[in-house]
Amino acid sequence: MNNDCIFGSLCYYKLNCVIKCFLVCKQFISLETEYFWKIRKKVDYVDYRVIKSGYYNDYKLYFELNKIINILDVKEPLYDLYIGKQLCMFHHKLQKIPTEIGKLVNLSYLNFYDNQIKVIPTEIGNLFNLQTIIMSSNQLKIIPTEICNLINLNLFELNKNNLQSIPTEIGKLINLTEFWIDHNKLQKIPTEIGKLINLIYLSFSYNQIKSIPTEIGELLNLKIFYLHMNHLQSIPTEIGKLLNLKDFSLRNNQLQTIPSQLSALSKLRTIHLNFTQLNIISIKLNQCDIKLYKQIGF
Repeated sequence: MNNDCIFGSLCYYKLNCVIKCFLVCKQFISLETEYFWKIRKKVDYVDYRVIKSGYYNDYKLYFELNKIINILDVKEPLYDLYIGKQLCMFHHKLQKIPTEIGKLVNLSYLNFYDNQIKVIPTEIGNLFNLQTIIMSSNQLKIIPTEICNLINLNLFELNKNNLQSIPTEIGKLINLTEFWIDHNKLQKIPTEIGKLINLIYLSFSYNQIKSIPTEIGELLNLKIFYLHMNHLQSIPTEIGKLLNLKDFSLRNNQLQTIPSQLSALSKLRTIHLNFTQLNIISIKLNQCDIKLYKQIGF
């Protein structure tokens, strides 16, 4: 690399840093000076939990908005306090998500884990750049259909809520790779689940599901599939199409048989069938005869 290239690269790097600093500082202009210094003193810190998880923005600035609102009694709207593309407000005993959330249009990561939230505002459907939503350990009863407009969503986590159904519009989330909805009150898996062809991880454990739709066979990229602690009595033969499946959990169900098509799953390494109504069964799996006992999981 010649000197001109090195000089040009350094200039570009410096200019890029200046622009980023300008953008960050510009966010503070909307705040009154008094609030700015209070925020600097009390809550300007790095949350290393987020860094280790890989969810930290380019500016390396992170504010827990709930602390600002509660400690400082800030009156500005939520969207005026937002900096960056990640919003983490877990373990705060929040009972409500403000409708202003819909104005954070650049948001890519949203985490409201372990609160007391009962309703997701429909305005969340405006956050088209969202890639991750974590709403586990709340009191949700309904998934708003507007959330299914977020076609860039990769990870959707709704464990430990009071959900009784999944909207049929779920099939719009074609880029979803992880869907976790354990510990709810679901009785049915919508057939539209078969449209989520990029799914790799799928978990419906600890629900009240009685059957699996045949459309499950469309999820050709699925590697992890958890269905333990439900009311399943049978498995569709289409399960044999999931050639990338590696871990399949069916324990604690009411299964009396399993389809022979499981033998086609050459990548399957773990299958959990303990505490079902199965008798001893021998099937050809991974070129080995594996016996699946009633009270022993593999």
